Amino acid sequence: MSPLDVTSVHRRLTAVDGHCDLPLAVSRATDVRGTVPALASMPVGRAIRDGGVRVVVSPTWVELEHTPEGLRRALVAYARLEQSVAQCAEEFAIVTTGAQLRRAVEINRTALVLGLEGCSPLGYDPHLLDVFARLGARVVALTWNERNAFASGAKQDAREGLSPLGKVLVREGDRLGVIWDVSHLNERSFWDLLETSTGPIVASHSNCQALFTQGRNLTDEQIRAIARRGGIVSLMIQSFVMSPKIATMDEFLRHVDHAVSLAGVDHVGFGYDFTTFIDGLDLMKLDYLPPDAPPEENMHKTVKGIATHAELPRLTEALLAHGFNERDTGRVMGGNWFEFLATALK
Repeated sequence: MSPLDVTSVHRRLTAVDGHCDLPLAVSRATDVRGTVPALASMPVGRAIRDGGVRVVVSPTWVELEHTPEGLRRALVAYARLEQSVAQCAEEFAIVTTGAQLRRAVEINRTALVLGLEGCSPLGYDPHLLDVFARLGARVVALTWNERNAFASGAKQDAREGLSPLGKVLVREGDRLGVIWDVSHLNERSFWDLLETSTGPIVASHSNCQALFTQGRNLTDEQIRAIARRGGIVSLMIQSFVMSPKIATMDEFLRHVDHAVSLAGVDHVGFGYDFTTFIDGLDLMKLDYLPPDAPPEENMHKTVKGIATHAELPRLTEALLAHGFNERDTGRVMGGNWFEFLATALK
């Protein structure tokens, strides 16, 4: 297929990114005077638009070193993202309902669906989730890799799952209509969440444990369980969950094939977790909570050839060349995510 044909196919798709740390990027780009840049003027905003991405799930995450002041930092991140989007309302829109999502895409805005990547900003109060829901949070992960008051993350003791307080939080989230994101949970917390919640479930940025052993990846049974609940298994493009070296496109496509074989093509999508646009990322105390930290040379690296959203037409081309027809390519590039969000967002 010629580059022109690939571009044409890609532009017909409803491309969706199921996980992008836009609130963190905006906060990091805010200067010492508190001046917030317009999202469209930032490298990530330009890459999203250049790559034809129509919907981005954009959760707020508070760095571990700032956990004691997590509530303040999370609220500031929400306020800054709102200011950033307001300066380029012809290109981006924060949405909270399915109707708003559809309308934004119809008029060529990139729709942003907000959320929380870890509920540590709630402290020990599950009812604070209502405040974040009012601010627009719709896709919520109980924890990042750490243990908090509610659940255990991917780097924690496998025997530790949801706490009693966590189960209260899950029931509160179900009442509020949030979508639960399992991507950073350990396996015990994953199954506790599925048992406790009656709401929609996604894995916003996770890959396949059967192909590469890494604490952030999902087992085959977890992938099947998400699909049975009608959710989305959304694969990330970060290399460290696929290879000890920089992952190739072929390695990434193996994860796509495996997820599709388990969940079906209508339950697979992408949550890329691009990070190159976050200022000072290498200085943050991430360290992925060892054990199981990525090798230094593979930290924050993506699949070869796709460093930002702007290169996503290459992924469309790779899927087509790999044997996916145009319909199925459109499903995994974003059609599944779009339909899921349009239905789940109340």
